Amino acid sequence: GYLEGRWIRPASVRGQGTFVGRWISEDGLMLGHVRGHFGNREDDVQVLFGKWISVAGLFRGFLKGEWGYGTDDDPIATDKGWLSGDIFNREAVAVGEFDANWVARERPGNGNNDRAAKHGYFRGQWSQNCE
Repeated sequence: GYLEGRWIRPASVRGQGTFVGRWISEDGLMLGHVRGHFGNREDDVQVLFGKWISVAGLFRGFLKGEWGYGTDDDPIATDKGWLSGDIFNREAVAVGEFDANWVARERPGNGNNDRAAKHGYFRGQWSQNCE
């Protein structure tokens, strides 16, 4: 299936932010929502954590992975990058994986501060382990 949504990097904390989006089936049906946060651990590994919830509002599982800046075409880019990791069910058993790309563009501050936030989007695919 697919996942897509907003990738938000606040201006006040470089390298940290949130994501929120849709969890979509292979044939385009809305299966639920995904929400989480990303940042840097003390050892500078860039990690992300999230959860996915069904359209009925039921907790379905976790996302755990890594993210980074750059792409194959532009490895030093800081306004675009990638995310990937594993999908876990409610019992914390790995059941699949996901891969996506993100893009973030600077937007002007809201008047209350002069710093600009970087808002963008992510888009990718997920797959479940088949038995």
